[in-house]
Amino acid sequence: MKFNHSQQPILVLYCTISVSGLIVLPELALAQIPSPAPRPAVMVRPARLPTLNPIGATTALQEGATVKIFPGRASVINFRTNEFITSITLSDPTYVLYTPNAEIDSGQTTALILRLSDGIAFENLTRSSRPNISITTINQEGKQKTYLFDLEIASGLPIPNRDHNGIAIVPDNEVIATNGNVIQTAKGYATTNHIERGLRIAIRQGMTSSTDPIVAKVQEVLAQSRNGGSLMAIAQQVGVPIAVLSTLGELGLDATRSSP
Repeated sequence: MKFNHSQQPILVLYCTISVSGLIVLPELALAQIPSPAPRPAVMVRPARLPTLNPIGATTALQEGATVKIFPGRASVINFRTNEFITSITLSDPTYVLYTPNAEIDSGQTTALILRLSDGIAFENLTRSSRPNISITTINQEGKQKTYLFDLEIASGLPIPNRDHNGIAIVPDNEVIATNGNVIQTAKGYATTNHIERGLRIAIRQGMTSSTDPIVAKVQEVLAQSRNGGSLMAIAQQVGVPIAVLSTLGELGLDATRSSP
């Protein structure tokens, strides 16, 4: 006898009893019961990227930032500082497209959405593998600022815990409250970029040697903090005095203000 392999056969015994009460030979019958329904596949949700990387307005103005744009994905430059975009200049529009979140003439534009294209040829226009974008804003008091951001044409997919979907320009105090990679110095709040710049200056001016063990420790602190974690906590773990980071941060702040 053939069975359907998707079903499980079981034998059921049927007995008949004669009038005399004797049990007559049993009859065998095959009852078919369906197999249990297959379990639905377990869907694994991919890790999500942080929405936008917050950058303090002062840092964005003095140092700029790099915005990665991945194929088939949108990246955002968003101003959350009560500033409105009045002018946009893209250095090389061959592969980068931008769309404002409102008409520029409306005076309500606060964000740009950036995407990649397959390439559009423009006559008499030079090309760059790393274009940049200039954005001029105006606040409610009529003060204008011009920001300059590098655009990185990325490939593949963004990596969670490393890449973002763009940047958000926020008031400095918001970054200080949420960003563990900022320390307070006598000359202002210093980021890891300020500390790194200060370290280069200290080595160049002979304030320390590139072979000094403290240099390697500071570099380790910077590397770890940029991959997550509090700058202060990592410095304590590695054994770098906060006073050292503060001094380097001040050097970097001075250099940024005199030559952004």
